[in-house]
Amino acid sequence: HLTKYIVQTHVAAYRHGLRIVDSHAENTYRIETPLGPLFPDRRLTIVSPIGSRFTNCIELDNSTESLVSATSVDSIELKIKKYLHDLAACNYGYRVQFVVTRSSRRAQHIRQLVMRHQPQVRFAPFYVVSLDEYLSAENPFLKPIFASANAKRIGLLRVEAASLLQHKNKQPATLLPAPALC
Repeated sequence: HLTKYIVQTHVAAYRHGLRIVDSHAENTYRIETPLGPLFPDRRLTIVSPIGSRFTNCIELDNSTESLVSATSVDSIELKIKKYLHDLAACNYGYRVQFVVTRSSRRAQHIRQLVMRHQPQVRFAPFYVVSLDEYLSAENPFLKPIFASANAKRIGLLRVEAASLLQHKNKQPATLLPAPALC
């Protein structure tokens, strides 16, 4: 499932004039927090045509971890708390995407946890998206498929929409399809 997400991200980025940089594979990026270390399933930075950078940590949810647990060292709630410690330490310098592979009910439960732990800042650091919706979106960066604590459904790069649409309109009509990824 993670491979499908990564391929869709790279193909959509290519088609819309975005670059993916600083990409760290599963369990290769370590975040130290007072609650223990955190290893995102993927960490990457999206760079817009005008140079804006959007760093994201990806957490693929296959419904294998408890949502909340007083005894487990691996629950979604604990991950949220660990991310909040790191986000606060770096002035909310990145986003966390929970990519849900199974039920929409599970996605709702994760969104409720996100809402419960939303920090008192204007920036919403957590986003929940269905893998199926992400894979079926032509432009998963602009399509309002991400749920956050502050809004029902939004586009991940909505603040960059004008520059992305402008870039797409400037592309030549003979644009070749994105190269196949093995």
